[in-house]
Amino acid sequence: MTSAVVDAGTGIISDAVPAGAVVALMSSELAAGKTARLTVSGGCMAPLIDDGDSVLFHAIARTPSHGAVVLARNSSGCLVCHRFLGPAGDGHGWLAADNSHSAERIPLHAILAVATTVRRGNTRLDLMAPPWRLIDATVARLHSALQPCHRHPTPWLRRTLLAAARFRRLASQLYAHLRWLLTGLARPPRTVRGRQDGGRRHVNSSVG
Repeated sequence: MTSAVVDAGTGIISDAVPAGAVVALMSSELAAGKTARLTVSGGCMAPLIDDGDSVLFHAIARTPSHGAVVLARNSSGCLVCHRFLGPAGDGHGWLAADNSHSAERIPLHAILAVATTVRRGNTRLDLMAPPWRLIDATVARLHSALQPCHRHPTPWLRRTLLAAARFRRLASQLYAHLRWLLTGLARPPRTVRGRQDGGRRHVNSSVG
């Protein structure tokens, strides 16, 4: 497994290894079917994936499903952690950050992996759970369907698209907060074990 730091908005960040080398390393390992755990820097996917979160990616050999969070090379050659909205035709797909009003059209072969889990502290969020995937796919399909409307926007259509984008952004933030809240509530309860030793009581705690 390869570990690195990827900026969700601008690409790879690494103090020791040049960005281009990290991109090449991640691409080759994922192409070989391996996994990659990345620490995300930036907030364009927040609050679902926030600054400092650890994300586990698995290589994918087919077009990802609508709404999947993916690792891809953008038009600048940087690795980005964004959401796949759906196919855009001619071997391309729409990619967008949850906090962005616009989407980027990239080649499907530039998508390297799909995110499966996000770890924040001691809490792990499963991105592949069926109920959440259904909601993600529905929202992504709606967002993808609106992309052609951006090509020839009339004033009233521009205002409508902007309002829809703002609503989607607010809804996605509330939805992500709810996911983390429910995930935290579903964690095993904290257990405390005590033992007697020489007349003194020692308490050992473990978090499940």
